[in-house]
Amino acid sequence: MYISCSTGFLINQSRGSDLAADLIYPRTDGSMAAQREEDLSASLAAVSQDPSLKTDDFTKLQTKEYIIIKYPENKRFWQLPRELRFRLDEKGLLIVWRGILTLKTLSVHRIVAVQRGPFTEAFRQFPHPGNEDRSFSIFYLSEKENGKFTGLKSLDLTCETREDCEEWIMGLQSLSMHTAKHPKRDPMVIWLRQLWCSHARVKITEPELTYQMTAKAALSITNAYGSHQNQDRRQRFKRQHSESSSVLIRWKDYINLFHAPFEKGRLYDMFNQRIVQQQGSMTSHEFEEFLRQECEWQFHAQFDRHLSRDGQADASGVLFNQFLSVLRHEDNTAMKPEHSGKVWQDMTQPLSHYFINSSHNTYLEGDQLKDRSAYEAYTYALLQGCRCVEIDCWDDVLKLGGENISIHHGFTFTSKLAFTDVVETLTEYSFHSSEYPVIISIENHCNYQNQRRMAEVFGSKKELCKEDDLLHGRLPSPHQLRGKIVLKGTYSEASSNGVSVPRQRHPVIEDEGETIEDNDLKSLITYCRISRHKLENWKDVNVREIFNVSKGTISEHCYKKQQDPWMVACTEKHLVRVYPPGTNVDSANYDPTLFWSFGAQIVSLNFQKPDLWMQLNQGFFRQNGGCGYVLKPKVMRDVDTHTYSPNAKEPMEGIPAIELKIELISGQQLCPYWKKCRSISVEISTYGIPADTYTMANSAVSQDTFWPQWPEGRHVYQKTIIMPELCVVYFKVSNKTVQYAQNCIPLISLQPGIRYVPLRTPGGTLIPESGLFVHITKSGGEGPQSPVPNAPWSSIPNHPSPILDLHRTRANSGTSLLEDTDHTTIPLRLTNSGRHSIRVGSLRTSIKVQNEHSFSSSYVKHEDT
Repeated sequence: MYISCSTGFLINQSRGSDLAADLIYPRTDGSMAAQREEDLSASLAAVSQDPSLKTDDFTKLQTKEYIIIKYPENKRFWQLPRELRFRLDEKGLLIVWRGILTLKTLSVHRIVAVQRGPFTEAFRQFPHPGNEDRSFSIFYLSEKENGKFTGLKSLDLTCETREDCEEWIMGLQSLSMHTAKHPKRDPMVIWLRQLWCSHARVKITEPELTYQMTAKAALSITNAYGSHQNQDRRQRFKRQHSESSSVLIRWKDYINLFHAPFEKGRLYDMFNQRIVQQQGSMTSHEFEEFLRQECEWQFHAQFDRHLSRDGQADASGVLFNQFLSVLRHEDNTAMKPEHSGKVWQDMTQPLSHYFINSSHNTYLEGDQLKDRSAYEAYTYALLQGCRCVEIDCWDDVLKLGGENISIHHGFTFTSKLAFTDVVETLTEYSFHSSEYPVIISIENHCNYQNQRRMAEVFGSKKELCKEDDLLHGRLPSPHQLRGKIVLKGTYSEASSNGVSVPRQRHPVIEDEGETIEDNDLKSLITYCRISRHKLENWKDVNVREIFNVSKGTISEHCYKKQQDPWMVACTEKHLVRVYPPGTNVDSANYDPTLFWSFGAQIVSLNFQKPDLWMQLNQGFFRQNGGCGYVLKPKVMRDVDTHTYSPNAKEPMEGIPAIELKIELISGQQLCPYWKKCRSISVEISTYGIPADTYTMANSAVSQDTFWPQWPEGRHVYQKTIIMPELCVVYFKVSNKTVQYAQNCIPLISLQPGIRYVPLRTPGGTLIPESGLFVHITKSGGEGPQSPVPNAPWSSIPNHPSPILDLHRTRANSGTSLLEDTDHTTIPLRLTNSGRHSIRVGSLRTSIKVQNEHSFSSSYVKHEDT
């Protein structure tokens, strides 16, 4: 079992729901440290009063030590499982474990998932029957080889009793709920506490842990933030602890070092310019006007949430620390919360109308020649929202993978995985981050006998899509295939002597279906059979077949031949998968936006490689709730209009262009504290069709990387975007050789006004308290609007053909319904006028669509099928 929050991760790294009540930035009086400590303690204590959270679940982990068997990491084959003592620290920020001579920690904010049961590779190496209900794994993000690759690591544990295991699983779940939902938490204090816990010495003093830090260590942390620190305060600190560099300091002394003068810069000036009635603070009305005019907030519910406390207005006004707190809240981030937090696009179109988040050689953790294959690589990709994974199946005569079929990169030195275990991993994790279908791309190198074995394993899974039903020559929709696994690949036929032979090119298959012969795997590959036809002959190919082409081949079609009209028309009905060339042995990726612009739905990238192209892919698929499917622009779904061309240089008819303007205001913690960041800059770029790909800015950052400022009007960047729905805006913080942080946001998801851009690591993990304040202006065309949840079909954009959805439950009023004599309700979406004949089992009906809101049935009768 997998435990997660609504974001798809165990630990939600958002900033809470009412930051106007938080004291994120320090007070100017001497009570600042004490006040912050009180806020953090109150935040933990207040959870017990919230009936929606089970506080006992995680407070138990803080009050006692658990004896737990920890399994060694996969690469440490020389180690054996051993008993250690585990607990959660008193602030709920670290998991701490200790042996006789060692003590280690794991920061809670790095955790992405918790899995019940012994299913990881570490458990497979040390099997122990009977521990199924006492074992669990904690997955956390990790960067490998100095950030060259990213992936998941797991902390694999077996408790003494089933009750202890349940306490840990439920405790971590309730802790994540507290972190995500409770309104009184202070993110800045939590961040400082994480720094404190990471660098302090931990002393076991029953019944709690005591953290101690030297004055030298505290000064070394604050030195990394440059000259902005209060020098008088630092000098007093040095005089107090000048006797010895190893003297221990208190938490209160440490937090006072971070009493930085935030009261400077453009945001501070904006704050003061709005103050009319009260000195040093805004009234609620003044603050609301600022949010409405400068941040372009629209909804009164937002103001009520941020300007009141327990339903009563705060008479003391809004202080500057609270002002900054709201600007950094998730409601004010550059990306629309309704685009990243939920599925908002129409999911009932054919599969070919969506871009699909896809990976290449998913099993690899590093390069393509000698690195390790891992089951966790599949887990990592699926939890990141990947909806198309790849398995390379080979005959394993020596059974090095544990059975006759192994998963590995052929003719290389990469390690092998057992086919059955890979399928179990895929089944376990496919639908935790998204309910929409997962496509398993099979690179089949197995003989006929092993293919039958593959068919047995896949066929035993209830999640496998075994239906082969096309309606009006269209692929099914993601909504119809919810919770289903779809196989993509090819197969071999058995010859008379039992030797397998490659499948030969076959004629066009009609919509009625094809007769299943002697190959079981063939019968399971329904909608994504690899086509042997050339891409330019797509009109002769059935929509069940998918084109599987390399980057080099499709690049030749897209650019050298300049034949974009038929490419876009091809991808309106057929699926096209693009994969990287075999020469990319270092797992380097390629620009996916080029192939999206020509309509290719499945652009496969190496998820383990955190380069620019992978970051663009992650950012693009964060829209639509991160479900892994993004609806194509309407002009790419309705190719009869002939208005769209990816090679266009000027605005196109029927596609409103957007004038994008971004101004840098200030930043926060642009460089990690442990790195000496020099000569760094902030770069803003746009990527999309060739005409929209442009580096907009490259602005140098001063020595103050903790709170840098940019003069007004000096760093304004402007670009006309002619295809907004395919464009992403990319923010990067780096020097000439090293990238420190980044974020990528779809243009249609950008919010105008003064906004906060939270920064991420190169691998995509949010960096606590790191971001940019920018002013965004979007003028001209508008992006697609979010459909109203549970709205009638007529409120959703028109579709090219009627679609019958047999999996949807009864809709709200306004949805057309057809009921048979057995009271089976079948919702229909019929947006095209005319007469349509529909057959479902033994029921046949002829329906005349009069307009978008009504239809009439001329006859309904039963026939033998």
